[in-house]
Amino acid sequence: MRLKNLSLNTKFTLSIIFIILIFCIIFSFLLYYHLKQKVIEDANEKTRIILTQIDALGNYVKVELRPAIFQLLEETGRKDKFIVEGMSTTHVRLSVMKRFNNKIGY
Repeated sequence: MRLKNLSLNTKFTLSIIFIILIFCIIFSFLLYYHLKQKVIEDANEKTRIILTQIDALGNYVKVELRPAIFQLLEETGRKDKFIVEGMSTTHVRLSVMKRFNNKIGY
């Protein structure tokens, strides 16, 4: 029962320190969970942007580039030819992602 022997000023100071400590602990946990959620949301958003860009690239190849190359090949008398580098959406997507990974260091 040493607490009873302390002065009122000391008890008040210890109480304030205890309250501030509890507040700091609660604030730290809340900040940690908020920042953790924010990092996850940011990662999801960046992933969504990259996947949307890759999908748009594939759609461009499919809708714009491939028909134009088919038309050009038909006009030049090579309609049976297939140019993988310009006409395959999968090949284009994989090539772009390889370059992307090399650029960012993966």
